[in-house]
Amino acid sequence: MRRKAVRNWMGMLLGLCLVACGGPSELSVQEPYILLPPPGSPVAAGFMQIKNPTKEALELVRVEIEGFARVEMHETRMEDGMMRMRARDRVPLPPRSAVPFAPGGLHLMLFEPQGELATGASLPGQLWLRSAAGEERTIRLQWALQSRGVPAAAGEDHAHH
Repeated sequence: MRRKAVRNWMGMLLGLCLVACGGPSELSVQEPYILLPPPGSPVAAGFMQIKNPTKEALELVRVEIEGFARVEMHETRMEDGMMRMRARDRVPLPPRSAVPFAPGGLHLMLFEPQGELATGASLPGQLWLRSAAGEERTIRLQWALQSRGVPAAAGEDHAHH
């Protein structure tokens, strides 16, 4: 009897959390991390996965991360038999999609680190999204700092509120 009451109570809490956190029907950012550059390098790279389970088409139009003078969205792809990288002004986030920012594809270039950056620390940042109707929204999240060869923290998920 007591176990059943505890289970019911836990179920209620989980339900409230899903409602409060937006549940699976809200855009989310998973595993945002920054791959630290070698000492003295003025450029780092940022990666994440953006999930848009909604019916709404969105675009990522800007990214800011504290500790860097500027952040640009870039894409690497094969063109004319060569890998080429180009800056992107915006990245479409189609309805019911997952858009990975990963090595060899879409990614963030972070320029001019401000101060010391250490593996295991985190930096606050913000994503700016725009809807087809022109409405702008932001997502605040923490970026994990890691060195090459260190996997990103698994299970990090930052829902849009």
